[in-house]
Amino acid sequence: MSERKRYAVVGLGSRSRMFTTALHKDYADRSPLVPLYAVKQVASLVKF
Repeated sequence: MSERKRYAVVGLGSRSRMFTTALHKDYADRSPLVPLYAVKQVASLVKF
């Protein structure tokens, strides 16, 4: 049995959507996404 990896997204820039979409759709069963972290104050105001 393979060990599960956990991923966190640091920075919510334009590329983060590409990675979070892949984790949610393609790898959700084996690689859960843990908390998101916005580096810039403006990015932390974005609502999902």
